[in-house]
Amino acid sequence: MGLKQTNFTTQNAAGSIPMRQRIEQYAPGPAPVREDEQPNLFEQHDKPRATGSAPITNRAAISARKDPITSLLAAQDITLSGARSEKKREMVNFLRTCRDPMTSFEIAMAIGWDRHAAARRLPDARADGLVENGPIRPCRISGRPSITWRVVRA
Repeated sequence: MGLKQTNFTTQNAAGSIPMRQRIEQYAPGPAPVREDEQPNLFEQHDKPRATGSAPITNRAAISARKDPITSLLAAQDITLSGARSEKKREMVNFLRTCRDPMTSFEIAMAIGWDRHAAARRLPDARADGLVENGPIRPCRISGRPSITWRVVRA
């Protein structure tokens, strides 16, 4: 059949297939949302997962408009499922127990996360006013100079 990718259209022998239609047809998981129906991810409030915990406002965009559709769908999924807020909540609760600021790698290792997961959620939590940058110092794991993070104390 041989598909040829062009801008946001895929061409085959039968003609052009819009990218969104192609993804809906072949990709597993939730169908993409039309642009005019897409929820605003800048001010999305998630349902709290743990009983008695307040929802965390997701102020930062975690994907750009020009990102591939798969990135937009992943951002929508992690936000609407509540996983984004839950991850931030878990990380902030851990940081509240720390006496000294920690690097993203140190935080990830202490929580049992992949270091990239912590590195994604920290700027997101900073945009929400939950954490702030501390001093730059050598990471205790990698040895490289790294930004440290600490919880914002009220």
